Amino acid sequence: SIRRFIPNATHITNVALHDFPNVQHFFENLVKDSVIDIKQVGKGFQYSSDIIRNRHYAYHGLFMDYFIRKHLSNQCNIEISDGRTEFILEHPDDYIIGTKTELHEAIKRHYAIFKDPKSRAMDIIKSIRIVALSHTIFFQEPLPSCEYTVNEMNLREVVKYLQSLPFTAVELNPAFDCEYFLGDADLIFDNDVIYEIKTSKYKSLTYDESEIPLSKFYQPIIYGFGFYKKTGKMIKQFKIYNPLLGFEYSIELNDIDFVLFEKVLERDVDVHCRLSEFLEKC
Repeated sequence: SIRRFIPNATHITNVALHDFPNVQHFFENLVKDSVIDIKQVGKGFQYSSDIIRNRHYAYHGLFMDYFIRKHLSNQCNIEISDGRTEFILEHPDDYIIGTKTELHEAIKRHYAIFKDPKSRAMDIIKSIRIVALSHTIFFQEPLPSCEYTVNEMNLREVVKYLQSLPFTAVELNPAFDCEYFLGDADLIFDNDVIYEIKTSKYKSLTYDESEIPLSKFYQPIIYGFGFYKKTGKMIKQFKIYNPLLGFEYSIELNDIDFVLFEKVLERDVDVHCRLSEFLEKC
């Protein structure tokens, strides 16, 4: 079926936006008058030398995602689970853990620790590091060549920031798969604010620009559409948090026309799926 070619939300917003020209035009018009509010919300840190040497930036970023989710599950007293970890544990033969039995057992053991409501994020850094590998394994990407260092002072700053947030409820890594894309947001607070976690050594979140581009908000906005499709509710606040440098970036959008956006998205995704199907047959 042509639905096999439905893209990931991040493919649309971060990888190949030019392949979705109507969506791109919609986004550009939507944010063109927005001003990004940038706040320093904690001490800034640098990557440890081994992360730089081994280029383990992505693995460290995934660790931060899982650490933040685990801490928030403690802070808000809610259950935590990870769909990708559970999927690879249920289907090990489809993944590298089918042959690497030691890794399989380690993920199973440390996932139980990760899920345990009595375990605290700061006390289970090793477990979080191992569970975070599930994401890499699920997407069949190469595993890190060695263990990477995690800076506990940085983590304590992250915890301090999370404890200062004025929200009462959080949804951890909610899935927003719909007929147009697959995707899951990092965090939604109080059904009102979408947060993305972007660990970066650059204040602008990009190596080739000095200021954070408004296009960095396209990803949380598309998740806002996913939330609208799922609940009928409009989210107006979109935030990005960089836990390495301790920056929070925010924009507010009060009048997103999601009815128009759905038409635009449907058209571009239909073209994408048909083209992908055609190219597969060539």
